[in-house]
Amino acid sequence: MKIPLLKIVAAPLVFTTAVTSAYSKDRKMNVLFISVDDMNNDLGCYGHPFVKSPNIDRLASKGIAFANAYCQFPLSSPSRSSLLTGLYPDRTRVFDLTYHFRQDLPDITTLPQMFIKNDYYVARVGKMYHYGNPGDIGTNGLDDKASWIERINPAGRDKTSLKLDIINYTPKRGLGSSMSFYSDKWNHPAYTQVQRGNTPGHSVRTERWRYTEWGFGQMGTELYNEKTDPLELNNLAGDPKYADIVKEMKALLKIVHPAPVTGGKAVPDTRARFSN
Repeated sequence: MKIPLLKIVAAPLVFTTAVTSAYSKDRKMNVLFISVDDMNNDLGCYGHPFVKSPNIDRLASKGIAFANAYCQFPLSSPSRSSLLTGLYPDRTRVFDLTYHFRQDLPDITTLPQMFIKNDYYVARVGKMYHYGNPGDIGTNGLDDKASWIERINPAGRDKTSLKLDIINYTPKRGLGSSMSFYSDKWNHPAYTQVQRGNTPGHSVRTERWRYTEWGFGQMGTELYNEKTDPLELNNLAGDPKYADIVKEMKALLKIVHPAPVTGGKAVPDTRARFSN
């Protein structure tokens, strides 16, 4: 019997081939999921005039290349937990790099678990859920052990040598933050959120406008015209001429963020209970 293999690989510029293992009578397609940290979309397949990326371009030509993809929370663990559970960060309550979603959602079925329940052999190599980069490389970090049948944690040169070459211009912050990018075609709004201490920031972006509320508007609001002010230098939120736009964007924001949500607080043995 043969069983298809879902191998989820997460390491910058590391690629592998899904291998068919032998346990299933069905010959389902193997699935290879590659997650690359902290990179923009400067690739040939996205039309960059200088970057040469023939392997990724060839892969994109054989499948579907998404032009509109947005980071729902510009931080590693919140965005990865959201992606792998299919839930907004407000639902997982993962706003930092220590809280594990299973602490309060113990029975949630993740994307890898869905494959396991459908008779796939699911393995992970490297970072899929959060771990600190480069400090946690080679460990399980804040992994979700229930998501995998097999886990491999290679140290790699990120841990053994590359750290020596890194210049961190924000030494009080770790290296695991993510960034958001916008595309030029829009048919629905994109939402992003962040947490600054006890103050949440929620942002909604349409083709023309980006609107942000800090502390649900109590700590400030921002409105930018992305057509005429792509660098976001002129905040229009306080200008009466744009009151209708603010009202419209506020209504869009309220659809996804209707009320404050308190981020989860990690228990002392989080990693021992959920990751290792």
